[in-house]
Amino acid sequence: MAHRLLRDAEADGWERSDFPIICESCLGDNPYVRMTKAQYDKECKICQRP
Repeated sequence: MAHRLLRDAEADGWERSDFPIICESCLGDNPYVRMTKAQYDKECKICQRP
């Protein structure tokens, strides 16, 4: 049986997406944001998104 990711190229799209998921409550009052790229990192402490 083939692995799910080998059968479906879009199956793990959220893990490989380069588009950030950010909500306004996570940004806070500071108008400047420093973004870093991390694979399979921890979830947000405010909104619990990966």
